[in-house]
Formats: sequence, C-alpha cells, structure tokens
Amino acid sequence: MNISIEIELNEEFYTVEGYMIKGEDSTYDYPGADAELDCMTVYDEEGCDVTNTIDYPSIEYFEEKLFEYYQDNL
Repeated sequence: MNISIEIELNEEFYTVEGYMIKGEDSTYDYPGADAELDCMTVYDEEGCDVTNTIDYPSIEYFEEKLFEYYQDNL
C-alpha cells in the first residue's frame, strides 16, 4: 500500500511517502507477522528530497506516523 502524508515536525512541514507491506495473519502454529515499511522518502516544503539529511529520531517519528496512518486506514 502506497502512503503519502504531510507531517509537521519542528514547525516545518514534510511530505512523507512510504510503501507498506501487509503483515500475515496468525494461525494455530504460526504467530503471524506485523506490517513492514518497505521504503520511505521525505520531501521538504519546497519538494526537495531530504531523506538522507534527516536525523535518526526524526526518521523514527516519520516511520511511526506512517504505521499509525496504515493501521487507521486498513
């Protein structure tokens, strides 16, 4: 599932695009698997790709927001 959301961080807006891979349901003998984020790209307000310049805590925050959006829109 392709996701594109706008996220505010430190009074700046970013467009974050990601591709989520659906998890697997659990069965009697298999615990299942959570959804996974396959790739993520971050754009600043001017539309420039800033993925490689974002610090680790911000990357974690963006990933968390993508997972929340995914869970809310299954």
